[in-house]
Amino acid sequence: MNQPPLVPAARRRIWPWILGLCLTPFVVLAVAVGSYVTLDRDAAVLRQHVMTASGAEWDTKIQISVGRATLGTVRAGLHLVDHEHV
Repeated sequence: MNQPPLVPAARRRIWPWILGLCLTPFVVLAVAVGSYVTLDRDAAVLRQHVMTASGAEWDTKIQISVGRATLGTVRAGLHLVDHEHV
């Protein structure tokens, strides 16, 4: 009997996975920094309305936004704190 020819196993490409795993922390960090230095849409609209209603000239020097992800992380961390009842 004739045996069928052996077909070599398909090689898996591991380098894209390694590269993706190495770049993931930097992408997450860039998204986090971007969320801190930009205001949410509602906060930006509120700021614009306050600036126009006051009639004064405003100059934004620093703006920091602490969003849902940061507050959620802090809240989850506070669940681990042992509270003493007095």
